[in-house]
Amino acid sequence: MVLKILVPIDFSERSEYAIEVTAKLFCNGGAQFILLNVIPLPIDVAGIGLPSPDHDEILALERDLQDMAARHAVRATAKVSILEDPGVSILRVASEHGCDLIAVGTRARGAVERALFGSVVDHVIRHAECPVLTLRYPAH
Repeated sequence: MVLKILVPIDFSERSEYAIEVTAKLFCNGGAQFILLNVIPLPIDVAGIGLPSPDHDEILALERDLQDMAARHAVRATAKVSILEDPGVSILRVASEHGCDLIAVGTRARGAVERALFGSVVDHVIRHAECPVLTLRYPAH
């Protein structure tokens, strides 16, 4: 059986770290990776409608995800999702693809910051149907 691993990617150092570490841990077993970039729906500010990414922009993001997979020598499917809530999108993709693991990079966040702004990672940990591996990006 091939292990399916979802790695949410926001193109930050912490998400690059998540794919790097996960690739080292699971590549020898022939794991299948799904690299997911979630684009939140544009916020309508003061009645001004903001455009969603067009088809070419989405294809460019998928190419960027494939380039990241190649840098870490993983076999991966690239997905871009446009949804209001990134946590919901991550869980939906994990469920749709029957993922065995979600691996996500994190950064240190204080309790007050988490309480005020919430956390996608916290939501994923609480609601995922599969194990979630959190990888804290090392401080410099």
